[in-house]
Amino acid sequence: KSAFIRSMSHEIRTPLNAVSGFSQVLCNPNFELDDEEKHDMEMRISKNVNQITNIINEMLELSKSESETSIDEGEKQQVCCNDLGRKALEDIRGKQHSGVEFRFTSEVDDAFTVHTNANRLMVALRHLLDNAAKFTDTGYVELSIAKQVDRILFYVTDTGVGIKEEDRERIFETFSKIDDFKEGLGLGLPICRRLITSLGGEVQLDPTYSQGCRFIISLPME
Repeated sequence: KSAFIRSMSHEIRTPLNAVSGFSQVLCNPNFELDDEEKHDMEMRISKNVNQITNIINEMLELSKSESETSIDEGEKQQVCCNDLGRKALEDIRGKQHSGVEFRFTSEVDDAFTVHTNANRLMVALRHLLDNAAKFTDTGYVELSIAKQVDRILFYVTDTGVGIKEEDRERIFETFSKIDDFKEGLGLGLPICRRLITSLGGEVQLDPTYSQGCRFIISLPME
């Protein structure tokens, strides 16, 4: 409860103050603003509103993932892995830092499917990709898909700051953040793990990768 209140008070107050401040400037007739300045303030307002919306969505996702620890077979369907992967990457496009390249590779053909819940897998991938984009200043963020004997693997790889060895399990704890100056509540990875666990899979950090971070989602084929 204390961690929740502390995180929420900071993460929501900051963008709310920005929205309030820029709105007052735009509506004040005493300020003479040109079109470029107005556009800049409108973009800043939109960005901060989106930040608040993302926070609320993460809270709802956390609540849902806590109450739904498993999923009925009737809620699963055949999901095209490549289509879903490309869609997840496209949804994050524009959030990366300038000069960071987005990549997609796959060892399976476009007709390959896996029996799972598309929405939960999509949300989990978006959280991993969003984190990768947030912590990567140069280089690339890559989503790749591979197949083992009885499992399908989704790799999210980046060339960002990486994670210290002592933080590798802590990052999956609710409200845990490795950088307090980055926006967010520290809910993305806990939500991701709970969603993938409900699908009978696993998500983990690859300890052998040292050029940034690599997270692996492993799902059963059947």
